[in-house]
Amino acid sequence: MTTVLQLLWLALPIIAAGLVHLAVMKLDLMPGLRRLPIDGGLTFRGRRLFGDNKTWRGAIVTIGTTTVAAWAMAGLNACCWHLPVLVPFAATNPIAWGLLLGTGYIAGELPNSFAK
Repeated sequence: MTTVLQLLWLALPIIAAGLVHLAVMKLDLMPGLRRLPIDGGLTFRGRRLFGDNKTWRGAIVTIGTTTVAAWAMAGLNACCWHLPVLVPFAATNPIAWGLLLGTGYIAGELPNSFAK
């Protein structure tokens, strides 16, 4: 059961980021960032490096949401909802953990987008 709770600690910020990003896309919030591709418009063999769907809007929303979610979960853990964390760093430095988690998620998606 501890392992499941630890995985939940890791997954909840990413799940929250996906749901928030879905709402941002559906409501077309931050349209200026929607038009800014992460690859800066670079091409490789005549195709966009990461495709049309990898924009700064997604990166900012994902990293921001994982950071806020990690911070909120650490606050809940400190006061009333004690989950065993996957790594102690997540509980002691939740903002840094959220930034790393969100940035790692975005960076991990880029090779997949390049391969497509």
